[in-house]
Amino acid sequence: MVQPLKKFSLKFEHDPLEPEQNGIQIFLLKCVRMLLFLLVFCFLFIYLRDLDWGTFNQLSVHWSHWWAGATLGVLARWILPCAWSQLLRQLESVFIPMTEIVNIYARAWLARYLPSKAGVVLARTLVADKYGISKSMVAFSSVIELFLQLFVSGLAGIMGLLTLPSAWEIMKGYLPYVAISVILLFILVSPPFLNFLLRRIMGKQHVPRSISLKSILQAGLWLLLFSVMYAIYSMWMMEAVGADELFRHVIFLWGVLNFSRIVGMAALFAPAGIGVREAVQIPLFTLVMSKEMALSVSLSMRVGDILIDIIFVMVSALFAGYQKRNTAHRGFSGNSPK
Repeated sequence: MVQPLKKFSLKFEHDPLEPEQNGIQIFLLKCVRMLLFLLVFCFLFIYLRDLDWGTFNQLSVHWSHWWAGATLGVLARWILPCAWSQLLRQLESVFIPMTEIVNIYARAWLARYLPSKAGVVLARTLVADKYGISKSMVAFSSVIELFLQLFVSGLAGIMGLLTLPSAWEIMKGYLPYVAISVILLFILVSPPFLNFLLRRIMGKQHVPRSISLKSILQAGLWLLLFSVMYAIYSMWMMEAVGADELFRHVIFLWGVLNFSRIVGMAALFAPAGIGVREAVQIPLFTLVMSKEMALSVSLSMRVGDILIDIIFVMVSALFAGYQKRNTAHRGFSGNSPK
């Protein structure tokens, strides 16, 4: 099999820095992370300081709708491994059972709750040792999937936000930056750029395959489907706390949900974007609802997402365990004397 060059290392080696220097760097990173968190929560506190807390006493939750949204959310999570599998098979011509792909992806997805997003990629490299494929290719396919998620959710977010006149008025002064962001997103997912990046990482003589436009489009369609289902189940959770009248702004809400999601993904200091996603959602939601309702729907979706992630991991592990036992049983039966 193709081995990665030494200059691109996903090996878990010791840091070349001295222990004292390494300790100082870790301490400084923790301080920066805490400072950024503090800034986010200070913003939320200042923005929400004039809430009418008495309205929350009248809040009622329609649990049947909330659980329906959570169930759809678990199903939607299964779309994401399909996109990653599409890209991984483009780079490595090896068959990996889909239940194994989903199980590895689910465990890596849960690693988003660690302070650094690196665990999401590193956890997926577990599949490399088991199937004898390059860790570099596994990591690179994960990076491409991240780029595609930013591209799909970014475009959906921008287009959705611009459908509301009041949001358009706010964003009108930032249109040059929006245009630059869109161009950068297109470059990130373009096959020439990705193949150039792959050659730089692996070396020309070490690249057996390349990323095709077809594989990018297929993975992108999976992620677009997830984007739509993510918005649908999130809106069910909004409706569960009494925000059903907001469905006349469904395209705008789809944009807010996708835009806040990619901002949360980009915030490396925030585990699973906690706090950051809400800091983006609440001010945008208040363009079409009260601050009290905006806070309610944001918290409803956050609790729902945490529960959905836990169920996703548990269900994927059950399916993977069943497949493993079933395969072992068939192998035992096939080797037994007739």
